[in-house]
Amino acid sequence: MEDLQEIIDYVEKHIQNKLNLKELSDFMWYSSFYISRKFMNIYGIPLTAFVRIRKFQYSIKDLINGMKANFSNEIQIELYKNNFDL
Repeated sequence: MEDLQEIIDYVEKHIQNKLNLKELSDFMWYSSFYISRKFMNIYGIPLTAFVRIRKFQYSIKDLINGMKANFSNEIQIELYKNNFDL
């Protein structure tokens, strides 16, 4: 479905930002319920889970590439908590 590909593209483009379901539904001009249900029906996972998985994958890629921030562990944990708020 083309509409859902637009959501995936939006998530990929804004992966470094805080993303939430309302922002995604506003972007698509559909209700949160509608896009959540459609995404689940087509891809088999909740949209919010997809976003979390992609953020996690990007984090792993950054760690593997040695691009860890030079912050203390507490600051890094706080930054990740803020980014994963869905």
